Amino acid sequence: MTLPLAVAGAGALGSALARLWVRRGGTAPGSRWGWAAALGVNLVLFTGALRIAQESAVFLHVTGWRKAVEALSLSGMYSASADSTTLGLAGVALFALWLALRGDRTLPLPGAPATAGRYVVWTVAAAAGAAVAARWAYEPVVPQGGSMAATQFDCWAATCAGLATLAALLVLKGASGLGDALYAAPLSATLAGAVMWARYLTSWHHPLQAAALYTTDPLSQLALLLLALALPAAFLPTPTHGPARRWVAGLTPVLAAVLAAASVLAVLHSGDRLLFIPPTGTAP
Repeated sequence: MTLPLAVAGAGALGSALARLWVRRGGTAPGSRWGWAAALGVNLVLFTGALRIAQESAVFLHVTGWRKAVEALSLSGMYSASADSTTLGLAGVALFALWLALRGDRTLPLPGAPATAGRYVVWTVAAAAGAAVAARWAYEPVVPQGGSMAATQFDCWAATCAGLATLAALLVLKGASGLGDALYAAPLSATLAGAVMWARYLTSWHHPLQAAALYTTDPLSQLALLLLALALPAAFLPTPTHGPARRWVAGLTPVLAAVLAAASVLAVLHSGDRLLFIPPTGTAP
């Protein structure tokens, strides 16, 4: 069951990238660069989807569907393959960001935002800022592994920032927002993780290892969530351009901030049910 869903999710993400490619005036698909880019991105997407789905299937079989959240965490943030998952998502995100920076080549439509991509920048900043603020405003009581639990809660907060960015862009642009979310959501998660890591910069015993942890854990979990949500997101209707579109774009960062704060507080309120703390675990 997980394999078809993950493969379909990879296809939806590939389709979103193709739409972004066309909208940003990318090289013709028949060119050498076009074929190389399409082949490379799809290899990353589908290979990663197959591996993540296989790991999820194993953990779901062991834990059962009643503990599906724990199983998804073990095949995401706490997976032995989290490093390669992070590298794959980072590569896809950089490719999508490069496409976005080329500028929108479509004809301007009435009611569209004046500056292309401005709302994406504000959405990323709002989601990251709200996630960090919510994380620092509320400290949950965890019965075991205090330092490791704090680190993992930080990583979950960064994941929530990326997820909120994804949700806000889908509300604004429907299915067409999935392409922008492929670079905006990882950027938001990375930004939030970097701020929380920098807070304890002078107290880390191994700052580089801690930095790698604050990058790998949020992005590996976000990659799994993107695969899981890509297929239903692909069927969302695309909002029409109209006079109210500018207002919707202006409210998108507010929506991202609210979703990020709410999701972080929900994770913190869950206690240690989302954490994986070995008996001898210590923070980096």
